[in-house]
Amino acid sequence: RLPAPKSIEGVKLADIDPALLIAEGRQEIIVRLRTPSVARSGKKTPSERQMHKAQLKNEQSAFLRRAEKIAPGMKAGESVQVVLNAVFMEVDAQQIRALAEDKDVARISRVVNYELDLSETVPYITATAMQDIGFDGSGVKVAVLDSGIDYTHAAFGGGGTLADYEAAWGVGLGDPRQTTRDGLFPTAKVVEGYDFVGENWPNSPLAPDEDPIDLEGHGTHVADIIGGAGGVAPGVDLYAVKVCSAVSSSCSGIALIQGMEYVADPNGDSD
Repeated sequence: RLPAPKSIEGVKLADIDPALLIAEGRQEIIVRLRTPSVARSGKKTPSERQMHKAQLKNEQSAFLRRAEKIAPGMKAGESVQVVLNAVFMEVDAQQIRALAEDKDVARISRVVNYELDLSETVPYITATAMQDIGFDGSGVKVAVLDSGIDYTHAAFGGGGTLADYEAAWGVGLGDPRQTTRDGLFPTAKVVEGYDFVGENWPNSPLAPDEDPIDLEGHGTHVADIIGGAGGVAPGVDLYAVKVCSAVSSSCSGIALIQGMEYVADPNGDSD
């Protein structure tokens, strides 16, 4: 990749994703602000990190109030403070340069959605031999950022029946699909998690809920490779973080960052 010129029409290219400089129409963007995130703040104690997180939220709110005047018609979305100090927005491409001139803005990038991919790894890395000498992942927590996990599957200690799976959906597999926690999740194996996309994105807006049950199947497959009964490390505790669609191969760029934010601090205590 060739180095970009330092500026174009007075706006530093380092501050704006180059693709946004030639974009047209409504754009979904992530705006990173200058104050370091909680992870990069150097704060040592949970209370200090909690205070820093609150400070970032205040700064983000102040920026969004200014952004409403800079970019009329903009739509504010989610925000994160732990892994990044950033807010998600939807704006017209013509408004991006003006937003980049705000005193608190460090970078404006596109929200990039991703596609699922899969590789078989257990035989290649000789995981069985490692398990035979006592390394099975016990005591380790693994977050799977994917399409969710079917925690009713027998590979994770569930009943493994269609009835169990349908029960996990609560109101069922109809249209629109939706899920809630109904006493079946979390489990002894899939110990926590969250659904950051909902059941119908990208055909409808992101609709997060507390139940990361898998419909598409990819996340269940990956989780089984990692920590299922026949997986690489069957002793691990799994966290199901649903960031990929139930109805397509798309993974939300917004949900991915929210998922990283969640797994950096699952219980929200800033530790």
